[in-house]
This record gives sequence, C-alpha cells and structure tokens, in this order.
Amino acid sequence: MLVCQEKTIPPDSKPLPDRGPDWALVPFDVSCARCGQDLRGLQEPVCPACALEFDWSVAVPIEKLTCLKCDYHLYGLTETRCPECGTAFTWSNVLEEYHRKRNPLFEYRWREGPIRSFVRTWFMTLRPRRFWLRLDMHDPPRIRPLLIYGLAAAIAFFLSVIMFAGLVFCIRETVWSSRQLGIFDWNVLTQLPSFWLDAAGGDGPYLLTEHVLLWWCCSVIALLIFQQSMRQCKLQTVHVVRMTVYAHFTVPPIAVALALTSILLDDLIGFPSRDFVPWVIPATVAFALWSLRCGYAHYAKMKHAAAVVITSQMIALLALVKLGGWIHGESFAGSLLLEICRFLGIAL
Repeated sequence: MLVCQEKTIPPDSKPLPDRGPDWALVPFDVSCARCGQDLRGLQEPVCPACALEFDWSVAVPIEKLTCLKCDYHLYGLTETRCPECGTAFTWSNVLEEYHRKRNPLFEYRWREGPIRSFVRTWFMTLRPRRFWLRLDMHDPPRIRPLLIYGLAAAIAFFLSVIMFAGLVFCIRETVWSSRQLGIFDWNVLTQLPSFWLDAAGGDGPYLLTEHVLLWWCCSVIALLIFQQSMRQCKLQTVHVVRMTVYAHFTVPPIAVALALTSILLDDLIGFPSRDFVPWVIPATVAFALWSLRCGYAHYAKMKHAAAVVITSQMIALLALVKLGGWIHGESFAGSLLLEICRFLGIAL
C-alpha cells in the first residue's frame, strides 16, 4: 500500500513578512496586483511602481501551493509534474486553486456552493472595515462571478421586497379581522400566498430593484470619472467593480425590512415608527458610502478615499435622478417618492 509522505519545508526558506522569498525557488511570474509591475528580485514588500504594500505570503505563496490531486507540497519544484502522483499541472491553476481555498467569498466558491457562499459573503459585507482589511489586492478579482453576485443580490432584493410586503399585508389583515370578530382568525394566514402574488403584481418591487441596479451602474461610472486618481494609484476597473458590488448590494434588503416593520408597528401598536421610514434611503446610502470608503482606504489603499467616494456618490445620485427621468418621462425624484409611498401604503 502506497503511503504519501508530506514534503517538509525548511523553516529558513519561508519568506518573512519583511523579506522576500528565495526567487530561485519561485518558478512562476510575480507581478503587482494593482499596477502589474514585475516583483521578482525584490526583498521589500513594497511595489516600486505604485508603492503598494503587501504580504509576501499572499503575493508569493510558494510554500502553500499543493498538488491539485494529492495535496503534495510543490515547494522547490521546477517541473510542472507532481513527483508523488505524477499529475501534470500549471502554476496558474495551482495559484487559482490556492486563492479559491483561501477565500470563502462567492466569487471563488460560486461553483461548488453557490447559495452557501452567497449568504456567507453577504454576512461578511455587513462589517465593511473587517471585510476590506481581510481581502487582499493579490486575491485576483473575477469579473464574471462578481457580476453574477450582483445580479443574484438584485434578485434576492426583489424577492425580499415581495416576501416582506406580503407578510406585512397578511399580518395587517389578520389583526384587523381579529379586532372586528373579537377572535383571532387563522384562516387569513392561509391567504399569505395570495398576498405575495398581489405584491409581485405591483410596480413597487420592480421599481425599487430597478433603482438599486441603476444606482450601482451610476456609481461605477462616477468612480471611473476619476481617471487621474486611478492612474496615480494604478487602480484597475475590475477593482472598482469589486468594491461597488460588495458595497451597494448589502443593505437594501435590510432597509426594506426595516421600513415595512416600522409601518407595521405603527399600525398595530401605535408606536410612531413610521417617522423613521423617510430616513431608510439616506441610511442605506450612508452605509454604502462607508463601505466604499473602507474599500478605497484599506483594499485599494487610495489617499483621500472619503473625498473620492462622497464626490462620486453625489455625481451618481444626480445621474440617477436624470437617468430615471429619461426612463420614466417625468420627475424621477417625485415619482420615486410617490411609488414608494404607494407601495408602502402611505397616503400623501
């Protein structure tokens, strides 16, 4: 019976945080994740072109790369064939597998566990500072999974609007009928699917989802306007897409849930929570600003991150109002407010 022996790595050969690896044992190209500068031969973890500070263990994880089939350590190999099991490999595939195992995000795990990785990524983005400190520039962005995540988040937002709205309407009807009859009428709860269908048949969920998607598109375009700042820090478009996707598709479902819950509490127990509803949209925008600021400051390491984000979001919101006016043929801000109020059952 063949027993695989794990290859031991000499402790002195591992790269230290402030010392580069033994480049003679690195058989693949190493470039800066932000500007593409060749990093081979460097000993300090700072890019000479864009001054990006990084960790050698992430940029050159040579001591952590293993065979795709038998997990044999590939450190010190020059040939692209595993000496343990004989499997041929490419260094790009091995590096891709390393980053996939290292990150639990949807963009790396979307094939093996789409629902689980989606939910886990969404919960991670609820803590922006910790999220962007954990994500490294040398974790290569994947544009297709990012766009799939954004589309899935928009669909989840659409479904959450229908679900919460139908639930609120059902509870309203149940309480009102119980007050009239003097007893709790359980039969109303059986009509919950019909309430969901009624909510899906209205314009509210579609308009809200459309506005979230337009807001994201306008934010990406507004951030790409700052080409001089992007050139100074060598920031690529895919990095902007990554930051906006994770920042903009996190809070909208929570905002809808809070708004509908506030209205429900006001109707049932008279708690004046309806007054908080107009602050839901500004709070959502504020959270997106904070998340983007954390991304630009800790992930992209851009100076004056807050100023760039605030300016871009002002441009994005103005563009959103103008674009919405072109699409709907009327004052977008007024129509948006009216549609939200009609959907939530608020009479103006």
